[in-house]
Amino acid sequence: MSFSPFFLVFWKDEDRYSCVSRSNIVNFSLRKETDENLLTSKYVEINFNRKVYSGTLVYAGRTRQDVNAHSKVLENGNVQKNSNNEEEHHQPDFQNRRQTALGSQIDHILQSIENAESTSVNSSTTPDNNDEDGMSISVVETTSVSANAEKQYQQIEKLRRKLSKAKAKIKLLEESLDEERKLRDKYKHKSKNLQQKIQKFQEEKSTMIDIGNGVMLNAAVLERAALFSLSPSILGRNIFRLVFKDSEIAGTSLTGRSCNANKNLPAKPALDAVRLDAVINYCLSTLGESSKGSGLKFDRAAIRFKIVKSLGEYIREVSRKQNQMPGLTLRN
Repeated sequence: MSFSPFFLVFWKDEDRYSCVSRSNIVNFSLRKETDENLLTSKYVEINFNRKVYSGTLVYAGRTRQDVNAHSKVLENGNVQKNSNNEEEHHQPDFQNRRQTALGSQIDHILQSIENAESTSVNSSTTPDNNDEDGMSISVVETTSVSANAEKQYQQIEKLRRKLSKAKAKIKLLEESLDEERKLRDKYKHKSKNLQQKIQKFQEEKSTMIDIGNGVMLNAAVLERAALFSLSPSILGRNIFRLVFKDSEIAGTSLTGRSCNANKNLPAKPALDAVRLDAVINYCLSTLGESSKGSGLKFDRAAIRFKIVKSLGEYIREVSRKQNQMPGLTLRN
């Protein structure tokens, strides 16, 4: 077995020969094959002048000079044969016999060359001191080619593994991106609904509510007053203050009648009965609705008594403050 570093390749399409290195063989596996196996291959892909061509390996040599010399012999033989073929149609029969003789001579030369090559190959199996350096060069070059091929193969495999990992990472990122988009759309929809609810709530807050008898109050203010009212008496006072100003309350009474304690004094003017009834009835209605959820019995008469009593006390407090401090400015 021999592993020559150089080969003579025949380009069928261009009908010419070229000297190439074993490392120019594209297939890594074929680079490791023996000369005998390569020379029996019909076509081999060769990397030549940065392009890949298909050619036939016809000769293997240890040096470029050896391969180029063999190439010249083959080219000269082809030229002679082509010349004889061109003259075949114009020469008489004795010229054809001469051509046959020349062909035999060329065949003899080629046979001699092949015998010499065979002798060289056989001698290489039992090298003497003179062949030792040449064989060392051949082995080193072949080993170098194999090492380079193995290194390139390992690099390709490494890149393939990196590519596989990158594809897996991209797939995970795409899945995460899809989840993020779904969450974003979900919260965007929720945000839109929340904004609509806030807008609706603000619109409701800015609206006026009729608490009864055409008495209009701001919904937000009315809700806030009810929120901070912990008892029917406090609720009555808070709603009462929204409807009546302190300047209207001072010096008046709920009904305009004198009480038994002050029956000798003149009766005080009564508040607006329409608005007063609206306040009391709204409080009773609100408290009645609240009691339904608690399950407690709602005593309307008792609750009304507490609200009216609390409002009467509040009117007397405002009037007392005005009498004690005449210069005091009352709430308008």
